[in-house]
Amino acid sequence: FEEYEYNIEKAKKILSDNGYPNGFEFDLVVSNRYSLDKIAQVIQSQLAKINVKVNIDLVEWGIFISKWRNSDFDAFVSLNSGSIDPDIQFYRTFHSGGSTNVFLYSNPIVDKLLQDGRTEIDVSKRIQIYNQLQKILVKESPILFLYSPNIIYAGQNYVEGFTPLANESLIFLRETWLNK
Repeated sequence: FEEYEYNIEKAKKILSDNGYPNGFEFDLVVSNRYSLDKIAQVIQSQLAKINVKVNIDLVEWGIFISKWRNSDFDAFVSLNSGSIDPDIQFYRTFHSGGSTNVFLYSNPIVDKLLQDGRTEIDVSKRIQIYNQLQKILVKESPILFLYSPNIIYAGQNYVEGFTPLANESLIFLRETWLNK
């Protein structure tokens, strides 16, 4: 995929060319969990350089979930992790009727690719479908993936059933046991 360059002047020009010569302002909903406020502060600082004012709305987890489920936000910061099968994450997030498509993204071509991807049994064809899908998602950018952390876990060989997740969540910890 083509990467975007860091270019403040180009970003200002894009804003100006699209009707925002003086920038704009928006609210960024952030949960008080997982140190997401620090990520929001970096976003705020970076966007200020192109005259985009970010109002950080730091809320407790229950309020965040309520706003998220009801699509009651301009933008939000969240942690996300994928899975081995792209259907699990992509379908629910990017399909027009997806259960976590809270930003109400809709693209009939994406919907068809998602449906094709989840029903195709030939692995090489699935790879082609999801590669095509990713190209569209990168171009349209309905969401922005800011970074992928390097997460390191350590444990003893008698710790079993532990499932590390990319978002550092320990929701599967109850399925972990010590075999000694």
